[in-house]
Amino acid sequence: MWKRKIAWLIVIVCACIMYLFENNAGTLIVLISVTVIPGLMIILSKLVVGCIKIKLVLPDNIQKNQVVYGKLLVENRSLVFVLNAKCKIAYHNELTGEIIEHLIHFGIGGKKEESIPFELTVDHCGSITVKIRDCYVQDVFGIQSFEIHEHVKKNFVILPNTFNSEIQLSQGTAIVTDSDKYSMTKHGSDPSEIFNIREYIPGDLVKRIHWKLSQKNDKLMVRELSLPIINQVLLLIETSILPECEKVPADVIDAMIESFASISKALTNEGIEHTVGWKNMKNGNYEFEEINQANDLAQELGNILSNPVQNDITTISECFLNSHTRCNYAHVIIVSPYIGSDIAGLYNNNKVTVLLASENNESNGMHSDGVYVISFNKKSYGRDLCKLEI
Repeated sequence: MWKRKIAWLIVIVCACIMYLFENNAGTLIVLISVTVIPGLMIILSKLVVGCIKIKLVLPDNIQKNQVVYGKLLVENRSLVFVLNAKCKIAYHNELTGEIIEHLIHFGIGGKKEESIPFELTVDHCGSITVKIRDCYVQDVFGIQSFEIHEHVKKNFVILPNTFNSEIQLSQGTAIVTDSDKYSMTKHGSDPSEIFNIREYIPGDLVKRIHWKLSQKNDKLMVRELSLPIINQVLLLIETSILPECEKVPADVIDAMIESFASISKALTNEGIEHTVGWKNMKNGNYEFEEINQANDLAQELGNILSNPVQNDITTISECFLNSHTRCNYAHVIIVSPYIGSDIAGLYNNNKVTVLLASENNESNGMHSDGVYVISFNKKSYGRDLCKLEI
């Protein structure tokens, strides 16, 4: 734009020189025209910019690898025709870090509404933010731009596609007849452990009333019993990329998430209760959810898919061990793009398996530190992980 400003200045200088040498009505008209007309167009653009309103319209349900047809609804509330306006539609995948921008040019008449179509293709799963930014109205000559202050955005989640996988737990990990591990998030019916104490709700069993606390608080209090975790399987996803590791491409991240979701689905289909865990990349905390039925993971996928895979020095293994003195799960599965040195810290006479997103399968098999590695390819992960003994 600065080139056009310089060009305008050169034209004005040339008109001034012509007027100085010729000094007649014609050259005066030229001087006034090249000075006043563009100036008026700039003033009009400044006045009209506050009258432009933009809305972003996208379908409610957006699927992966499908073309999304959206619209910009532009309204010009002024009487002035806008010949030259532009804006960027920015697409940001929080999981993979992908940012894609589309530049749209448009014009709109006075007191008009226009619908401007655009297309968007979402290639990878994740939490997606689509927003309008860098919206400007330019004068007719493109000398000056004025920003349209519209902060419009839409958020939606692209869920991973899952594949069918058969899971067979190694002998000794499939059944635990007795467990001293209890759910930290759900109550159950085990009278040997108290999960919580709360106020009485009509319909609660009388035998669960805590009479001493009820007398002390002058209101009925009820015991909530604990839920023992029978199958101690922990499924982790690695989102920290160590400084010495290469950047993980978006399609590899996509394959990791789809494998993670598919393994959880397969465990659920086999009736194996398990825990999924991940590192919150915003605060560094270990977060988890106990999966007892199919919709449990679906409720947490939004948090996982908005969690960026990015450079960090604390792996999911270290994050887990920072909040647990030791790993008491009978089996641990980690979906990761690398084999971290601290993964061995999860070994506690149990079985630790790394599902490794790698083109190279040389690391496959049992390692000396008790970690078992199974590699999968970003192009064939559905086939590589269709049958697992873990």
